[in-house]
Amino acid sequence: MYGVILMHLAFTIFMYGNAKIFNQELSSFSALTTTVGSIGESISDSSENVILRWFNRCKIGHNLPLVIVLVVVAVVFFVKGFFLDFLRKTVFAVFIKEEDANRKQVKKKNGKSEATYTFFTVIKSEDIAALIRLTKVTIKTTQNENLIGLLKKKLVLLKQQYQVRKNDEETNQVDPNINFIGFFSYDVRLHPDYKDQFAIEEQLDDENLD
Repeated sequence: MYGVILMHLAFTIFMYGNAKIFNQELSSFSALTTTVGSIGESISDSSENVILRWFNRCKIGHNLPLVIVLVVVAVVFFVKGFFLDFLRKTVFAVFIKEEDANRKQVKKKNGKSEATYTFFTVIKSEDIAALIRLTKVTIKTTQNENLIGLLKKKLVLLKQQYQVRKNDEETNQVDPNINFIGFFSYDVRLHPDYKDQFAIEEQLDDENLD
């Protein structure tokens, strides 16, 4: 995202610096521009060198706020994206490894291990059942053979995960510390605010989990 912001700012500065479209007067930024360098009444934009034209347009008064933001974002991008990562891999690498090792030893002494959770281990079996039924409805309503093939593979996976999750719930092997936040599906047809418009519940009721 930092790169996108930098590109957007660079194009914005170049566009706002067009003398044929925007006013080139220094206005309230004239005092600041005099510290940056000497600027004529108008910026020469006849050079074929795009980079030189861009730097010339950076000197224009109404472009200075954008230039300042561009510099700040570039500095943050460099510090967070490169400099800190370089320090972590070089100067602080030894300390980070020692800290990780100490953390693992403490967890081992306390009898705690780092659990890895997947999507299917944090949602309920009834949610997976809804996904199974919705996948079956989608297979029936689509005419795209390639999509049908992918959905059938997805259906096999969902059925496997449903059995695993159902078994965990019945044997009380569900982690009580799991607190899933949000809705379990991106499909708008299952969302409580929109499922009435799609009349999806009637379609799901016609499908079983077999």
